[in-house]
Amino acid sequence: MTLLGLISMTIVKKTDKTNELRKRLLVILTIIILYLIGSMVPLLGVEPDPDQENVFNAQRIVTTMLNGASKERSFFALGIMPYINAMILVQCFVIFRSAEAKARISQQRIQRATGVLTFIFGLFYALNKTWAFEYTIPYVPQFVARLIVIGEMLFGIAVMFLMLEFNKDHGVGETMPLIVINIISGLRKTIGDINLLEYKKLLILCAFVIFATLLLENLFARIPVLRVSINNVHAEKNYIAYKHNIIGVMPVMFATAVFMLPQLIFKLLLYINPDNETLRNLTIQMNLTQPMGVVIFLFIIDFLAISLAFLMLNPWDMANNLKKSGDCLVGVPAGKKTARYLARYILGFAILSGLFQSGCMGISLMMSLNGVVPSQVALLPMNTMMLVGFASNIFFELRSYYRFDGYRFFL
Repeated sequence: MTLLGLISMTIVKKTDKTNELRKRLLVILTIIILYLIGSMVPLLGVEPDPDQENVFNAQRIVTTMLNGASKERSFFALGIMPYINAMILVQCFVIFRSAEAKARISQQRIQRATGVLTFIFGLFYALNKTWAFEYTIPYVPQFVARLIVIGEMLFGIAVMFLMLEFNKDHGVGETMPLIVINIISGLRKTIGDINLLEYKKLLILCAFVIFATLLLENLFARIPVLRVSINNVHAEKNYIAYKHNIIGVMPVMFATAVFMLPQLIFKLLLYINPDNETLRNLTIQMNLTQPMGVVIFLFIIDFLAISLAFLMLNPWDMANNLKKSGDCLVGVPAGKKTARYLARYILGFAILSGLFQSGCMGISLMMSLNGVVPSQVALLPMNTMMLVGFASNIFFELRSYYRFDGYRFFL
């Protein structure tokens, strides 16, 4: 290959790399614009419900984070909740497979499975939502109008799925930017007419949440690793790093989606059997404005904090990989003892993260139940935590692309 050819290849590669951050920012900006436009497009044939749009409490805030606050009867009425539920199931399926089985699962297969499950969850949510709609399509029976609206909602979730998958590969933050948009939109509506200075305890809690979240997101525990392939001065700099907030604010995000599933199931069953008092009571109690709903929600956060930590940072897989490569933790025998050693780290940080997140949520929700703060601001600490956590993750991702663009080739 000639020198000119090498220079040409270097220029092309350099040009591609120096535009990575810009391209990804353009992708996420385009997706956000499309999402905002779709959230303002009303479903055809559905009577608006302005009273419902103005009702805000702790339960509605949870719904807002995943569905958006602008319109519950819009093109994107289902939000990202079906996608998140599908993603949880697919990840659990993949994680529980053996190492050999994981190696045979392609990304295309995972994407197809996520798409199918997103459609199934979307259909379930659409069936649930459309029970309460009033239809305005003339000369069309109600059940036909309902089928048309369900089709609109499923088309919206299909567009949402394509946008999120495209953002995962070519954008920034996966689902996080859209959740941030939803949270900001919800906060603008919920606290617009409230003087937060009157609730100093809540503001102090929010300040603590900001400080603690930033601290836990940036503190790492480093476990030294002895690698057989490195025999120089850099050997002592090898380690496994675990964040103190070991999987970030994912437990809170996933807990909102998991918590809403039984609610929707009870509501759907209640529509079918409206005289069942047990279902009616369960539907009422499974709400963040009720003590039972609060306890269940906090339990889900703690459970997900521990289970997701072990699923995503599997200590047994890590120990096996170290053993196969001939590496080991400094001062820890390879094999089962390494797995138990890593498991203690993961369990400790998962409990710390779960108690921090559920504790902050529990304090604010109990303040709401006792009438100390209004229900519409009860989840302000949770919103603050998610905004800070997502902003931190997005910042680190953008910084990595910025540094990637700043790399200069030697040739």
